[in-house]
Amino acid sequence: MNGFLTWLNPLNEMEEEPDPRTPMDLHNAALWGDAQKIKLLIEGRADVNELSHGGGKETPLMWAAQEGHTAAVLLLLDCGARTSLKNGAGLTATDLAKRQGHEHTAQ
Repeated sequence: MNGFLTWLNPLNEMEEEPDPRTPMDLHNAALWGDAQKIKLLIEGRADVNELSHGGGKETPLMWAAQEGHTAAVLLLLDCGARTSLKNGAGLTATDLAKRQGHEHTAQ
């Protein structure tokens, strides 16, 4: 685990009962490809199609796809993530994965 992730969670522990109302938790789990945390957050009723804050307006699926986290992408899709949504630049999760060279994830 790199220093940034360790700084975010110095004990490298997962909360037993994540609060899905905490902004961006699902996005962050998707960004790092943390399928276990994604599952817990979705079980806690996190919105798989929630848009990120700021100008990007991206979903957790977009964040996982552009990082090439195929397992996280598949989990989000199984839980109802919509592939048709577009970010602030008009790109879908598939577009973002391809743009980053993650053809295996874009499939």
